[in-house]
Amino acid sequence: MSDEILPPGGLLLGRVKMPGFAFPRVVTVRDGRVIDITSKDAPTVRDVCEKPDPAAYVASATGQDIGSAADVADNSAPDKFFAHDHLIERMKQHRKLPFPEHRLDRS
Repeated sequence: MSDEILPPGGLLLGRVKMPGFAFPRVVTVRDGRVIDITSKDAPTVRDVCEKPDPAAYVASATGQDIGSAADVADNSAPDKFFAHDHLIERMKQHRKLPFPEHRLDRS
């Protein structure tokens, strides 16, 4: 699955919600593996992006391998990540809130 969603080459920065942590972990992908690069120096993606050279920081950051990109992507499937969609649908129907349709599309 990761071959379908990861761009070839490039430098990736993202967040992964992991059990045992209150906040998402800062991650990058190297050779198809997701690496947790969260640190006291850059505990959030925003902190990484505010560095003088964010790309150099991500490229050189050390971290812990948390699994293959394919496994992380499979664990982030819509049925797992969007388990609360039934609540969004109810709010949308009863309160007429303007939720974007593409956010709810699962096809």
